[in-house]
Amino acid sequence: MREMARLLIPHFLKRVRLPRGIRQLLDIGGAHCEYSRALVRRFPGLKATVLDLAGPIATAQRVLEREGNLEGIELRMGNAFEDDLGSDLDAVLLINMVHLFSFDQNRKLLLRIHESLTPHGIVVVMDQFLGVGKLQDTVAGLISLNYFTIGGRCYSVEEMKDLLKDAGFRQIDVKPFLLRAPTVLFQGWKYQSQCHRFVTSIVVEAYSRVGRVNEGGTEWREKLSTQTCYPGYS
Repeated sequence: MREMARLLIPHFLKRVRLPRGIRQLLDIGGAHCEYSRALVRRFPGLKATVLDLAGPIATAQRVLEREGNLEGIELRMGNAFEDDLGSDLDAVLLINMVHLFSFDQNRKLLLRIHESLTPHGIVVVMDQFLGVGKLQDTVAGLISLNYFTIGGRCYSVEEMKDLLKDAGFRQIDVKPFLLRAPTVLFQGWKYQSQCHRFVTSIVVEAYSRVGRVNEGGTEWREKLSTQTCYPGYS
């Protein structure tokens, strides 16, 4: 997993956007620490905590002792479905975790994450998804068969969007990696950015002026919810 993470991190860093002035990051299930380390290097002043089960945390502790922990990563043993996640987190990472859980489990976890975030907070989800492209879907289908043996599966892009919406995230950004692998990064913002609200209001106002708000307003809100607009974000 560490080797795969190191291959994907350059693509990850090109796509991820975090709140400006970010201070607190929780990485759920990220015991190899690679993504947390990369983000701490990118965002000065960021404090990252990795939450994982006892076995992975013990392994991570040995790795950090051997390699050093210049990034100051904090390791925390716990269960993300049961233990306290916090209440003032700026960002939560959920990388290669969604495929392990059922739809209801993912909904429960995302609801807990939403509650743990500050008003400007964000959840970053990265995994393999169906609905990216014909070639990628073939790969995702094979991967999903493998996940099925452990009770998981690959979700579709639309299913992931629905999960984020159901959990209360107001703005959802979808960013495929444009690789042969079906890797997609989702960003769910607890509240919409000012720019996103401004653009949405302009579109709805334009439709209302031509008497088409009922026909097109909802559709355009849906389209805008997956677009990117980041004034005030790093």
